[in-house]
Amino acid sequence: MIHVTLPTYMVQNTFSGVQPLVHTGLPGIPIPSLPATEPWVNWFLIGLCILLALTHMVDSYTIPECFNISFKVKERSSIFTKTTIQNPWSHSLLFLFQLETLALTAHALMQPEQTPFTLATTLRFFLVLGIFFLVKYIFMQLLAYVFFRKNPNADLWIKTYFQILSAYCLILLPILIIYIYIPEEFIVIPHILLALNTLIAVIILVAKLFQLFFQKMLALFYIMLYLCTLEIFPVSGLIFMLRICT
Repeated sequence: MIHVTLPTYMVQNTFSGVQPLVHTGLPGIPIPSLPATEPWVNWFLIGLCILLALTHMVDSYTIPECFNISFKVKERSSIFTKTTIQNPWSHSLLFLFQLETLALTAHALMQPEQTPFTLATTLRFFLVLGIFFLVKYIFMQLLAYVFFRKNPNADLWIKTYFQILSAYCLILLPILIIYIYIPEEFIVIPHILLALNTLIAVIILVAKLFQLFFQKMLALFYIMLYLCTLEIFPVSGLIFMLRICT
């Protein structure tokens, strides 16, 4: 005769009848709150793609123009060159895309451990970045009016700055997607891509700044002063403010 020993949760009481089976097991491990595990991040990324599609639908020239960075200071504009100055909607959509991309990227990089990855924090980042670039644009316009009123390169510099920023964010989006969904053992890949993208953008900005305004040795002092007062220090303050918002 074969005797079979049943687990304790499958033993039935023969005196009181059949009892309900009680299943026991180990408690589940809660899923950590990360960009890859939060459902709203997927919808957020889809919204970014929709913004790009709308920008292209409103004006198909806006996105390619971001990468059309010329290193010729004085060049005659062609009558066949399409311009988007009279169509601010495409630029507004693209700027909204830039703010959202930078906000999500900064939140993903600055998220403290054991802290939920929430949409509210990303929206706070979005608000801080929006105020930062608005104030920066006002100061750039004020500086151009006070010191470079008769120099057309000042307006060209402001246009080039935000043009490079747009190109940076367009390249940043696929890097952000890789960073969010890549396995942990390959996380160094998006970090390298992000560093290269940032380094190239900074080099182009500095090179363009020198090309437009470096005419004599005295201009070197003003260029360095500009980089410190309107680039390095404000960006450092921006990072500090974003860390407070986490």
